[in-house]
Amino acid sequence: MLFEVPTGVVADTWGRRASYMIGSITLLVSTLLYLWMWRVQAPFYGWALSSMFLGLGFTFFSGATEAWIVDAMKATG
Repeated sequence: MLFEVPTGVVADTWGRRASYMIGSITLLVSTLLYLWMWRVQAPFYGWALSSMFLGLGFTFFSGATEAWIVDAMKATG
């Protein structure tokens, strides 16, 4: 919920494609961070931080895709 406002601003200001790309890159980086932390047996706060980063990526990603779905539904009636 905390990330919905900033990601909506990005989608409205820079466009949905930019929001989608930022979300995809954030998801990639946070997934690689998860793999690295598993490898080095990182402490809990590292996992918590990367989980927040993963949530941010999903928020960027979902906001753009939901807006595209709504536009597609409007276009097709």
